[in-house]
Amino acid sequence: MVGWSNLPADLSDTAALRRLSDHLPEQAIVVSSDLSRAADTASAIQRTRTRLPHQPLLREINFGAWELRRFAEVEDVARSILMLMGRDAPMVTGAMLPIDGGFLAV
Repeated sequence: MVGWSNLPADLSDTAALRRLSDHLPEQAIVVSSDLSRAADTASAIQRTRTRLPHQPLLREINFGAWELRRFAEVEDVARSILMLMGRDAPMVTGAMLPIDGGFLAV
């Protein structure tokens, strides 16, 4: 979950950016949030279109303490279940063990 973290945009797929820019009307107005990934993406598709100033109100949701963390993947849950079913957890019974990467601890 990226949210307000100012990570760089991956603009390596120039063909996709070109297709996106080609799809937009030339008279479209380009505006983005003030985060660098949004501003850089807007610059990549701008061409001759009018560009408005960055708008902080267009930022994605702020994930707070969850920022830059990820949801559990299927493999994460499967490994945890296998561990609980194995010889390494014979005394774990009747316990509720969230497999959430610590989200509930925040």
